Amino acid sequence: MTPMVTAAVMAGLIVAATAVLNGAGRLVAALALVAVGMLATACQPPPPPILDHKVLFTVSSDVGEPVAGARLFRPGVEIGRSGADGKLAARFRAADGALLTVHVQCPDGYVDPIEDTQIVLRELATVKTLGEGGLRVLLHCRRTRVIAAVVVRTGYPDLPILYEGQELTRTSLSGVAHVSAMVPPHETFALTVDTSKADRLRPRNPAATFTMSAEDGFFVFDSGLEELPLPPRPKKKHKRPKPKPGPPRPVLVPPNAHLGSSKR
Repeated sequence: MTPMVTAAVMAGLIVAATAVLNGAGRLVAALALVAVGMLATACQPPPPPILDHKVLFTVSSDVGEPVAGARLFRPGVEIGRSGADGKLAARFRAADGALLTVHVQCPDGYVDPIEDTQIVLRELATVKTLGEGGLRVLLHCRRTRVIAAVVVRTGYPDLPILYEGQELTRTSLSGVAHVSAMVPPHETFALTVDTSKADRLRPRNPAATFTMSAEDGFFVFDSGLEELPLPPRPKKKHKRPKPKPGPPRPVLVPPNAHLGSSKR
């Protein structure tokens, strides 16, 4: 309200009060009050115009993949669902600067955002000039499971790799195995190399524990397996063969020896 309008309103009120005190009648007082009301109304700013706001929502996962089937709501009303490309185009009729609250209900396999998204609807001159269809709003749905990728190094082929007691894969000829699994964020899991059928490998059944973050994780599991040396072979005792008996040796008799009995 400008100072001149304020002064006019005050003057009108004084006129109405003076008319009542002097007994000039109710008509004069009423006319004065009507004039005051007209002046007060004239000084109020006009209501903001209602505009047609275009908003393009894009719903993506925590790794940037489009999320289809996400339901978007404003208080009490469903706006719509995201398409295969994760996008939803919508229109809202509201004054410039109006606040729009959007709640996202993510599909199965994703977690809803903890907080709703607050959007200020603005008529941007750049949007009009570029003709890009209005405001662009990015929304996120985090996955309920993330990818855990582990390279297992053993140095020995055909060893089972166990997860929660179940065989996932076996080591290759080069003694390496690649394991990939979907686990919840911040989950801790363990892998075991099964050496139950390899008696000479140590340590027995080595295991490793891994803790995920909220993102995909890559790990290396070096089992540190070593093979025990073979025990020494016992030495065989070689027995010398006994000589075979030969032909009987001739008995040599001295020439002066007398055969038979001797007479006295």
